[in-house]
Amino acid sequence: MNRKEPILELVPQRGHSWTIRGARTRFGEVFQRARTEGPQRITRQGKEAVVMMAEEQYAPAGAQIAPAQESGSVFPRVSFGRG
Repeated sequence: MNRKEPILELVPQRGHSWTIRGARTRFGEVFQRARTEGPQRITRQGKEAVVMMAEEQYAPAGAQIAPAQESGSVFPRVSFGRG
């Protein structure tokens, strides 16, 4: 494996922010922190970002989330009660 990024890139930056490489390497830790500490920001090349968060924080009150195994996708579908 070619390591162009310093090893410090594997640890969260500014609390709840990870590089995509660090998040991939330590996915279990990112997942656990999202459940216990709140949303975890994951960046790519310092620009693009996504957020991993606990389902309870993601779903607005009253939203119904279909389990991933029922939807046939890794990502759950969310219904906001609109037609």
